[in-house]
Amino acid sequence: MGVGISIYLWKRKESERDAALHVKNPMELWSAIKFGLMFALVMFVSKAGYHYFGSSGMYVTGVLAGLVDLDAFTISAAHLAHDSILAPDTANASILLACATNTLVKGGIAVVLGGRPLSKVIIPIFATLALASLIVCVWVAR
Repeated sequence: MGVGISIYLWKRKESERDAALHVKNPMELWSAIKFGLMFALVMFVSKAGYHYFGSSGMYVTGVLAGLVDLDAFTISAAHLAHDSILAPDTANASILLACATNTLVKGGIAVVLGGRPLSKVIIPIFATLALASLIVCVWVAR
């Protein structure tokens, strides 16, 4: 869904694509260390949440992790499912909850920093993506 919306907007605004994007090098040592620490923390919290609260704990952990970092939680949930600690449906649903939360957080940041013109584009797109994640999450968790 996100790819489709992106292609549509890209084609629609081809003439306005002059904005520069500055990306940091993800291969820097400090970036790798921060990701490793975040991954360890998320793995610990995920395992503890599931151990003490079952599937509900994993869903809450997904929502909380989505506020900060989606990648570490996705890897953690997939790892727990791969090791048969967590049911695949629970892992999938918790990842989708993390995705929905992360989408809303990033949309909120874009709205606050981008102002009214960006808000008109971002709010419907990000709301649609978050809603789609939640619908699939409910369907998977059944």
